[in-house]
Amino acid sequence: MNNQAEWVVVFRSMDSSAHSDAREALDVLGEAGFDAELLDDSGPEAPPGSYSVRVPARDEAAALAALKSAAEDQTPAEAGDPSGSMDLVTIFEGQSTTAELEAMSIEAVLKANGVPCVVQSASEIPTLPFEVLVPKRDVERALALLAEARAAGPEAAEQAQADAG
Repeated sequence: MNNQAEWVVVFRSMDSSAHSDAREALDVLGEAGFDAELLDDSGPEAPPGSYSVRVPARDEAAALAALKSAAEDQTPAEAGDPSGSMDLVTIFEGQSTTAELEAMSIEAVLKANGVPCVVQSASEIPTLPFEVLVPKRDVERALALLAEARAAGPEAAEQAQADAG
């Protein structure tokens, strides 16, 4: 091993994946043409469970840039659906004395049919409305289900409960 004073650490980890992450950093630096070394926790000042990668001090800035570039290349695309189809859209808003009951009924119909929804309210503040929101991609389906439920009327709900029980 070379004199430590001439070398600087450009990667260090104590995570459960520290060893494999350090090997990966070592590989990236090796492929980029850097002279790099992998160090484990056996060194006198190394924290237990740590792994480090070091390079000659003169290469520090370039090695850090190479590691950053490699990390950016491996960063997965934004989690979730960036298209906006998951944005929530209000399909019901009510402020009457029955608004809470209506919102809960709508929620029950939608969830029973596999449509995700959110009920927003502040029942402790009666001047604020109750809202039912669904993902933009499900608006048409949700509205169709609600229209079907209204057309079937309360008798259909009672019959469905009797069939389920």
